Amino acid sequence: MKKTVAQKQAVLGFRKIYIAAKNHFKDVELATGLSSSQLWILQHVSKNEGIGITELSKLLMVHVSTCSLLVDKAIAKGLLVKKRCDIDARRTGLTLSEAAKELLEKTPKSSEGLLSKSLKKLNEDDVIALSALLDKLVHLMHADKKKFKFPPVDD
Repeated sequence: MKKTVAQKQAVLGFRKIYIAAKNHFKDVELATGLSSSQLWILQHVSKNEGIGITELSKLLMVHVSTCSLLVDKAIAKGLLVKKRCDIDARRTGLTLSEAAKELLEKTPKSSEGLLSKSLKKLNEDDVIALSALLDKLVHLMHADKKKFKFPPVDD
């Protein structure tokens, strides 16, 4: 079956978006020494000192187990510290280490990803239309029936 010009343009558009996002993630990693996911976690913890993993996973829109793995890696790198809550000793919260604070001072202040930043430049009607079309495509690809591990998505 021959592809239409519009189908070719759509595929090319997805490729350009994928490559731009991939290059952005590489740039972040080269600049900071951290993956964009790890950097994003540090930025959220800096804004929400003492946050728990469950709350952090909701902010990042990832599964708790995924968030926990990312947090464990940051703890192993000496970037995050788990501390018992003063009010409820059963609860632990996350704080930044001094090394993480120094690292964040050297990084760009925006914690937004390239895609999220770009979507905010579209008007709401275009975002709604794009979302509806993507939902259709996800359904046609049966991607809505599979479980995926997603990187964090900002609010």
